[in-house]
Amino acid sequence: MAKKTKTGLTKKHWFGYMFGDWGGCMTFALMASTFTMYCTNALGVDPTLLGTLVIIWTIWDAINDPMMGALMDKAFAKKQNAKGKFRPWLLRATPLLAVSAIALWTVPTFCDGITLLVVLFALKIFYEASYTMFNIPMGSLLSAMSTNDAERASLSSARGVGSMIGNMIPGMIGPFVINAFGDRETTGYMITGVVCALLGFIVCFMHYAWTEERTTVGEETKADDINFSDILVVIKKNRPFVALCIHGVCICLMQYAAQTLGMYMYSGVYHDVTYQSISQMLSAPFMIGSMIAVPFICKKLGLEKLIRFSLLIGGAICAVLFGMHLVMEVHPLLHGVLLGLGSGMAMVSFRCSGAWWARPSTTTSWLPARERRAPSTVPSTCPAVSARPSVRALLCMAWVGSVMRAPQPFRAPAPSSV
Repeated sequence: MAKKTKTGLTKKHWFGYMFGDWGGCMTFALMASTFTMYCTNALGVDPTLLGTLVIIWTIWDAINDPMMGALMDKAFAKKQNAKGKFRPWLLRATPLLAVSAIALWTVPTFCDGITLLVVLFALKIFYEASYTMFNIPMGSLLSAMSTNDAERASLSSARGVGSMIGNMIPGMIGPFVINAFGDRETTGYMITGVVCALLGFIVCFMHYAWTEERTTVGEETKADDINFSDILVVIKKNRPFVALCIHGVCICLMQYAAQTLGMYMYSGVYHDVTYQSISQMLSAPFMIGSMIAVPFICKKLGLEKLIRFSLLIGGAICAVLFGMHLVMEVHPLLHGVLLGLGSGMAMVSFRCSGAWWARPSTTTSWLPARERRAPSTVPSTCPAVSARPSVRALLCMAWVGSVMRAPQPFRAPAPSSV
């Protein structure tokens, strides 16, 4: 496959790529942290029934990611778009992502009974499909914007910073707004969902406007040459790809467990969800700073060592926090900051693995030509690109168990009456 390379990765490219995960995470982070409570507490959905729906939704997650990758491959092989292979999909997906998110946080509040379940199920499927349509080309864009390890590390740093900001804004404003109206009222969820969706729409559009596909794919690959089954061949032969998948799934499971159950932790154990917002603010400088430092540390250590060391440090911090919960009362702010530091270091490892994935030697370039004909179909199954492991609910259950084992959890003192 012939490639044509444009020179010069600019600051505009860096900020443009940063806006991608920032905009996408504005709705996705809110979904991860608040959606379960929204369904059970505000909409009154039975937890057992919700668990069944979650299983169906996660199966859909596992299917639609590689479907989107295959669709991009076939569409570009059939008709070369002057704006590139990935960026046109960003423009199509941005309004769909905003509309689907707003609908999901508002429309079900006007329904009840079977109608509520049907509407909730359909809108969640719509949102997941819209997010996939945005997230897969956004993640794949890294390889089309970079030409060497330094540029890949720089863009991975940009994506990491954007991800941190996109996760922190809903994490800061959401608990305050929801707490103001009560977690059993739909108003706070509606306001937070609409605000995050609108902000995300603006930032996602800036991502499209400020990025450029510096490396363009030639016309040698035909649409008929690309099969969904190519993924299975690559999984069988490409051990680095399998390693990246396992690495990414584990980190994403940790992240989603903390986000999904964080609201329950602060509301049910600490009895004050505003602690979550304060913890996000306290840990924000370190989390953003660690991502900004990635390109500089990468020059000293290299991508492989940075992936390993940051993962070990993040795991050690989380292990310390787990041990503290077993033997002592942990203040909610200390819990939030330590969890943020551990998650932040793990995400450094995760984002660097995305840069490592973008190396031609890591992906499928060393395979026979037949298996190289799915350049987007294959990486769309890797969490380092798509960041959407379909088994995230499993670790959520394990995380619940670890929290329940902690003796005598800290209880925020009730306000004194005058």
